[in-house]
Amino acid sequence: MTNKLIIFGGGGFIGSTYYLEHHQRFDEIIIIDWFKEPTHSDSYLKTRLKDQLKPNTILIECNIYEIEEYQQHLLDASHILILNADTGTGSSFSSPYHSTNFNSNILSFLIEKIRKYHQNLKLLTIIFTSSRAVYGEGFWLCPTHGRVEISRGEYLISKKLQCPKCSVRLNLAGTPEGTTTQPLSVYGANKLFSEKLLELLFKNEVKKLIILRPQNVYGAGQSRKNPYTGLINWFSESLIQNQDIEIYEHGLIQRDFVEVRDVVRAINKSIFEYEGSFNIFNVGSGTPTTLIELAEILKELFNSKSKIRITGKFRNGDVLGALSSNENISDSLNFEAGISLSEGLENYSEWFLNS
Repeated sequence: MTNKLIIFGGGGFIGSTYYLEHHQRFDEIIIIDWFKEPTHSDSYLKTRLKDQLKPNTILIECNIYEIEEYQQHLLDASHILILNADTGTGSSFSSPYHSTNFNSNILSFLIEKIRKYHQNLKLLTIIFTSSRAVYGEGFWLCPTHGRVEISRGEYLISKKLQCPKCSVRLNLAGTPEGTTTQPLSVYGANKLFSEKLLELLFKNEVKKLIILRPQNVYGAGQSRKNPYTGLINWFSESLIQNQDIEIYEHGLIQRDFVEVRDVVRAINKSIFEYEGSFNIFNVGSGTPTTLIELAEILKELFNSKSKIRITGKFRNGDVLGALSSNENISDSLNFEAGISLSEGLENYSEWFLNS
């Protein structure tokens, strides 16, 4: 079997970055993407990819349901990277069928076709990008009482994150992979279902199955017009126009921002360096950042006159804290995020201003 990679959703932000960084590791690459909204609300990613395609690459523009377009490539693929997703957390509440169709249903179809057409599953490696959304709320710890379940209603009233037993301020800790999964959005529930489906149908059938749970991914190349690409794009668009930005939930929100080049490095290590047959890895920086800190860094980078306003607003499906525990991926793959937030945002802001 040749060293052949298929990337489903390969025209997106992570997929195109992985391809441009690591294409030389494969003899043949098949990129499959339908290049439609919301990921491709503009032509940037498609143009970025087409302008840099290598001779060993075939780009197929189609819907995953159009199996006739890529069926022959499933026969002898050595590696399959599954990145396609509809990432709208908030919109998954208003459009649950849409979210389920473009996350779980499409994956079910793809799994069926891989099992049907691949010539020897024992030679196949599958990497699937899930999401930290499968966990739900983050790991909040009291120095005395350990993990504490927080109440959104209580902290929105008090504007404080404190232990209900002793009133000591809570600290956000990294969420390990073995934590009970409690998704708070339709998107998160679909990602968890997808993980379980892959595990049920491939764990004992393929050479290697790796599930990755990235935190908040950002970096150069992220679509500026996709409404679901995250806070950094939203903030940046407002800041360069000197428009005020709002920080929800009294500024208490904390996130783990991981640069896209670190994410694709984790993908590459999973493919080529993991020696086991199955694992689930968090992929994050391991460093918590408040949205106030994020906004202030971006405001300085863009030399913006915007005001940062703290409000009590909240959005369904969001969590107060999200932080990755990287112990498993560090032990198994010797992986640590290498790009600091300040370095990553400086690189991102330069790209953003010139794109």
